Amino acid sequence: MADVRINMLLLGLMGLAMFIVAIVLYAVADRLVYGRMLLTLPPISVAAYIYMVNWSAAHDAGALSGPALHTTIREVFIQTLIGGIAFIIITFLILSGLIAWNSVTSGSS
Repeated sequence: MADVRINMLLLGLMGLAMFIVAIVLYAVADRLVYGRMLLTLPPISVAAYIYMVNWSAAHDAGALSGPALHTTIREVFIQTLIGGIAFIIITFLILSGLIAWNSVTSGSS
């Protein structure tokens, strides 16, 4: 039960922090040159939260070896490598589709 309370407290505090940051960013929106770069922050923070919840649940369940530093570094490295490869493949597929679509639509006009 304590885990649920801690998670709810953390989610509430993160929501409050994001609200405060959003108000500040809204107030200085006319001075932000690269404001569009901030659009990726919410998905990254959600992904990091989900990753840590799953990682800690696996360690608590004993599915993984003890949370030694070298084990943690190895797991993070492997997962970063797999995620990077998946990102490159998905980006390549999206760009290939866009190039194919542009060649089809520009050739028909």
